[in-house]
Amino acid sequence: MKKSLLILFILLALTVFPGRRVQAAGANYSLSPATSIVSVGDALAVDVVADTGGVAVTRFVVVISFDTTKLQVVDSDSTTAGTQIRKGTLTTQPPTVNKVDVVAGKITYDSGTLTTPYSSRGVLATIIFKTIAKGTVTPTISFTESQMLGTGGTNSLEVATNGTYVIQDSATSVTPPATTTTSPNASTSGTTKGGLPSTGVFEDTLAVLLLGGGLLFGSWVLGKKMI
Repeated sequence: MKKSLLILFILLALTVFPGRRVQAAGANYSLSPATSIVSVGDALAVDVVADTGGVAVTRFVVVISFDTTKLQVVDSDSTTAGTQIRKGTLTTQPPTVNKVDVVAGKITYDSGTLTTPYSSRGVLATIIFKTIAKGTVTPTISFTESQMLGTGGTNSLEVATNGTYVIQDSATSVTPPATTTTSPNASTSGTTKGGLPSTGVFEDTLAVLLLGGGLLFGSWVLGKKMI
């Protein structure tokens, strides 16, 4: 009874005092998903999300470092030399800088000065990682090198949130159980309900015995009549 009253009280409280949506304070960069579990050899798509916090931004600059012993960046632009990440949907203009230092493990993405200021939230770019070794990785947004610049050149960036990903061993393939099959050369002989072989040998033997007995009996009768 007490438990039922407690549940009822909680439901009433949620109805009277609905929860508020919590938003990040100020302009910020974050990696999405924040966490994930993948296997070695998987492709891991990570969005670079930019939230201006309502500030008018005319240039986005983000610098991200990653562990090259466990991650590789998959090139998203085969027509351009080097390795690039994929442009997001937040801005319409192509970036002025989009490069990946595959040796140092450093991504630099610069939107350049935009003709139209942005004061919203969206995906600035997408990184496609290929996992190459097991372990835990944390691609890190450089707070000192990353920027969100307004019309006056002021950097509004306040927060940078990284992502953490666990890379497991590749999934072991399960071998299905062996299927029992009948060999084409296997004998098709069986046994009858009485336990005798179903090869016809018994039936033939019985017929010969009956025929022999009939001949002997006929010869005996014929001999009696002749006497």
